[in-house]
Amino acid sequence: MAETRRQTCPQCGAELPAGAPEQPCPACLMKLGLESWAAGKAGAGALDPTVPSPAGSPGRFEPPAVDQLQGLIPNLEILELIGSGGMGAVYKARQTHLDRIVALKIINPDVAGDPGFAERFAREAKVLARLNHPHIVTVHDFGQVGPVCRTGPDAPAQDSQP
Repeated sequence: MAETRRQTCPQCGAELPAGAPEQPCPACLMKLGLESWAAGKAGAGALDPTVPSPAGSPGRFEPPAVDQLQGLIPNLEILELIGSGGMGAVYKARQTHLDRIVALKIINPDVAGDPGFAERFAREAKVLARLNHPHIVTVHDFGQVGPVCRTGPDAPAQDSQP
């Protein structure tokens, strides 16, 4: 009889279900999220580079400058950084061949470096691409260009024009 290897949470050692990704269990993920939230409420955490990240969480993410992204994705002119967080950054961009304003999301390389990330990223992008609702951003494309994992061009950023 074949022996099955038990997967355990790298944080607390709790047993994980068979086939679960090798990452913290739901309880540890919740704890990390609450620690991050509490640190943010106290004015520290991800926004303060002097406060260390909780164990197992990605390090501080510095989004690439607009000029570093120019020319990386064909037919896309990066205009400005809209915002960033632990998962990545969102940029306002123009699809040059369609002359429309779109949002481009790039993923933090620390997050994208996880072994199961590419599969989850592709699966999520495919699911989101099927959704069509005025209050949900539509994914029109996704992929990886060098070290940059991206989704977009997303639904047009309708609140501003070039």
